[in-house]
Order: sequence, then structure tokens, then C-alpha cells
Amino acid sequence: MFAMCGLQTAAMIALLSISALCDPAAFLDGDRAHISADLPPLGTSITVELWIFATSVDRDFSIAAFGADFQPPLIEIALGSPGQGHGGKLELQVTNSETEGSVLRTDADRLSASRWTHLAVAIDSSAIGLLPGQALAILYFDGAVKAQGVVPIPTNAARDRHYFGRSLVGRPSLAGILDDIRVWSVARTAS
Repeated sequence: MFAMCGLQTAAMIALLSISALCDPAAFLDGDRAHISADLPPLGTSITVELWIFATSVDRDFSIAAFGADFQPPLIEIALGSPGQGHGGKLELQVTNSETEGSVLRTDADRLSASRWTHLAVAIDSSAIGLLPGQALAILYFDGAVKAQGVVPIPTNAARDRHYFGRSLVGRPSLAGILDDIRVWSVARTAS
């Protein structure tokens, strides 16, 4: 089962915009409910931003995933696993192949349960000063930078699955609410 919200493509560079058209938001049950979106190829620089209200942060779960089931290339935004000491920490996983991939996560800042939080993840393949094949990734909570680091440039390969609230690599699904989801074809800044 998946949530079908009114999808609209915004002008210019936004590839997808799901806002208050979801009456007023997408309620996800943590089981099989999720949002499935049709997107054009994401390219090598992207920004994903959304509002999230997680009912619990005492387990890991997927927030957004772009790729194919259990195989690279994939991009996944998730909450880290408490069992590994990463509970409540935002994670970005970029995997291009079996041997090329990395995870970037927030250090001290954690997502809070039962509170609306604005999350944004930007991947900039045109950042200056990086080696070939590298991109700068920045994780934001409520407009403030909470982590930044180098990840592989996402390969510009066709990704046939684009989910919000569901994983592509076997993580649990999100139990909570998502609203005002936007996917951009460029790396946006906090401003």
C-alpha cells in the first residue's frame, strides 16, 4: 500500500513537489504505507527537503530512497540505528556500486520524536576543491547545517524506484507524517 498524494512538478528546477495536496500531509504507518513518486533521472547534484513528524526515534527507519531494490546505484536518507549508537541521527547513504559508497551522518544532533522538523539533504557534484568523482553532501535540521562531508558523486543512472517512508535496502519504514516534500535537480543552500 502506498500513499497517493497530488503530485505537481514545480517550475524551473524542482523535479517534484508534494505539499499540502496530501490532505494536508502523508500519514505513514511504519509498516507498508509509503509515498511512491515518478521522477526523471536525478542527475549528479540534488536536494531533498521535507517536513517530518516521527512518532518515535527509538529505531532506525527510511525517510527517502532512490534506486532499485537491494542493488546500486542508490541514495537513501534514513534515521540511524540505536543498536549501533546512531539512534535519532540523520544518515545519507550514497552507493554507486558494490565497492563505491559511503554514509554521512549527523554527530550530536538527533531528530526528536513527536515534533515537526524540517530536513534537507543537498549533494553538490560541482563543489570546488574536491577530487574527481566526489561530491559535497550537507545535512540540515531546521535550516542549520548539522553535518557535511564528501560522498561519491551519485551516478547518473536510471533509478526506477523513488520512495518516501520506505527503504530500498531493508530498513524499517517510517511511522509518522511527511509534508511539503520537494526534490530539486541542484544542490540548494539553507538560504
